[in-house]
Amino acid sequence: MESELFGHVKGAFTGAAHSKTGLIEAANGGTAFFDEIGELPLDLQAKLLRVLQEKEFRPLGSLTVRRSEFPVIATNNRDLVKEVEKGAFRRDLFFRLNVVKIQLAPLRERQEDIPALIDHFLARAGANRSLTAEALEVMISYPWPGNLRELENCIQPMVALHPGPLLHVGDLPSPLQNHLAQKKFQYMTAVAQGTPAGETLRRAGLRRLPDRKNRRSCFLRLR
Repeated sequence: MESELFGHVKGAFTGAAHSKTGLIEAANGGTAFFDEIGELPLDLQAKLLRVLQEKEFRPLGSLTVRRSEFPVIATNNRDLVKEVEKGAFRRDLFFRLNVVKIQLAPLRERQEDIPALIDHFLARAGANRSLTAEALEVMISYPWPGNLRELENCIQPMVALHPGPLLHVGDLPSPLQNHLAQKKFQYMTAVAQGTPAGETLRRAGLRRLPDRKNRRSCFLRLR
């Protein structure tokens, strides 16, 4: 990882047959994006802090100081304040990075964004596909513990395995199928216990959706 970030000179380690420019040097004059900054080891955190403060660094195996200056955008799915308290993240680097903080809610808390994100990932996959209303409702209701990465990884096999152009509920991957089955089971259990229809739907997180083919109602809306 150090070589990727800071580069290295020829002979710096076994197999270093050529010098390599690191990402820190390549970012000079641009913007550096650090995804999951909390995963950076403590020793590299110290080196990154020096770059941010002094605008200088040394490639692996080099005695020559080089300069690089750039603004930073960093993301993390952990609570860095807690990581600092545990000693897993440097306090000085945290305060250096924590200038403008944008807290993005998990995907399950912003369901209204899911349709646009699905369209984006379908377009990125180069697929002329679209979801049926029922499949979209299931995807909106799913809690997405893996957030955007899980959503994108859900779209990719659907596109690869199903010719389309419409993707149906049956085309959804197994985690969403299991989610739907669980909610339907909750509904059927409530019905068997004699719970009134409206209360049954509410408890199961379901609502009636029109079935355009058969002109009747089906229960597919989940929370």
